[in-house]
Amino acid sequence: MGSLGPDRMEPSALDDYEHPVGVEQFRKLGYEVIDMICDYMNTSKTVKVVPDVEPGYLRPLLPKTPPQQPEPWHNINSDFYTKILKGALHWQSPNFFAWFAGNRSGPSILAEMLIAVLNMIGFSWQSSPVSTELEMVMMDWLAKLCGLPDKFISNGDSSRPGGGCIQSTSSEAVLVAMLAARARAMEGQPAEAALKLVAYGSDQVGQ
Repeated sequence: MGSLGPDRMEPSALDDYEHPVGVEQFRKLGYEVIDMICDYMNTSKTVKVVPDVEPGYLRPLLPKTPPQQPEPWHNINSDFYTKILKGALHWQSPNFFAWFAGNRSGPSILAEMLIAVLNMIGFSWQSSPVSTELEMVMMDWLAKLCGLPDKFISNGDSSRPGGGCIQSTSSEAVLVAMLAARARAMEGQPAEAALKLVAYGSDQVGQ
């Protein structure tokens, strides 16, 4: 991994590097993508939710080998409409009633753009101080919104038992809940008691 010490690479060492898409070209393409997003948001209420495709529809539409050079934007734009949307299940349609409710909004899309430009990986405070601290504040907000007692709130104090972290998926959240339940059940018990624990599950859930 890279070093944060004094021997780090000087920024001038990258002066001669140019990304295939410059900032001004990105700005222009960004406006086009925003227009595409807005057009989709305006029509998503009327599109058919379930696509008319069969498994394996996409492979014949794509090259058999990866491209050797970046694709022109007009090709990507065309592929989005003729290949990607063709097989899209429209989760954000008001007519979609499976699995989870639609949760897209204009502000959330803009937030994703800001998140993408920072592109931080917050696996520790050092790797992304603001990610760690914002998550702690947000989890305290969530605890208060849910009316949980104060023992679930950290208030930024690492010595308090409260606090939590945001899981990437509902499956991870279920796993963490099961591990917490196991830890609670094992309090004061010998290690071999874990062999007697039983977990019950069901296939009648939206996973």
